[in-house]
Amino acid sequence: MVGSRASSSKGDALSVAAGDARRLGPIDIPVETDALFGQPIQQILRYARSQGMDLIVVGAKGQSSLEMMLLGSVAQGVLQYADRPVLLARPGASSVETAVVGVDGSRASMRAVKFFDRLAMDSVSLLVLARAVFLIAAGQRGLISRSKAEIEEFNKMVGRPAQENLAAASLALDEIHRATINEILPGEAGPQLLLASAAHEAGLLVVGSGRPSRLKKYLVGTTAEYVARQAVCSVLVVR
Repeated sequence: MVGSRASSSKGDALSVAAGDARRLGPIDIPVETDALFGQPIQQILRYARSQGMDLIVVGAKGQSSLEMMLLGSVAQGVLQYADRPVLLARPGASSVETAVVGVDGSRASMRAVKFFDRLAMDSVSLLVLARAVFLIAAGQRGLISRSKAEIEEFNKMVGRPAQENLAAASLALDEIHRATINEILPGEAGPQLLLASAAHEAGLLVVGSGRPSRLKKYLVGTTAEYVARQAVCSVLVVR
C-alpha cells in the first residue's frame, strides 16, 4: 500500500514537471523531467552532483523589499551550500537584454565572466563589466585634508588596477556581436553593483563567489549574498 502511494505521488510529481516543461514553449535544448523525494535542498544539491549539472536554477521570491531579503528557504539553502553556479530567477521579463557582471580581479570573478560567456545568451545585446573601487571625493568627511592634486593622484593609483581588471575580463570574452561596456564604480561593491544594474535596467546580475569549505558551507561571500538578497533582477552566483 505504501509502495502504491509512493508510486502515485511520483507520477503526480512527474505530471506537474511535464506541465511546467510544456509551458517553456519551443526551445533548442532537450528537456527531461524527474521527481525527487526528501528534503528539497539536499535533494536538489545531491541530484545536481550526481548528474554533473553545470548550473542550478531556483526561483527566488518577488520584488518587494521583504521578499527579496527573505529569498525563500530553498533558494537560500541552495545558494549557501551549492558547489556550482546557481541562478536565482526573479519575476520579470521573459528574456535578458542587458547583463551586469561584477569584476574584482579575483579568480572567482574571472570564473563568473567566463561562465557567463559560455552560456551564450543570444538575447543579451549589452554586457556591462563593472568594477567597484573606493575613490576619494574632494571635501569628503572623515579624512585628513588633502589637496586636489593628492586626491587625483590617489584615485589614479587605485583606479589603474581596476582598469587592468576590466581589460583582462574583456579579453576573456569570446568575440561575439554584442556591445560591451567597462565601468568603474566608486564605492562598495554590493551597493554599486545594484545601482549599476538598475541604471542599465539589467535583467541579470552576475557575481563570482568562492566555493564553500567543509567547515564554512553556510558562508556565501559578502558581495554575492548581498546582491542575491537585494537585487531586483535575477542573480547568477558563479563558483
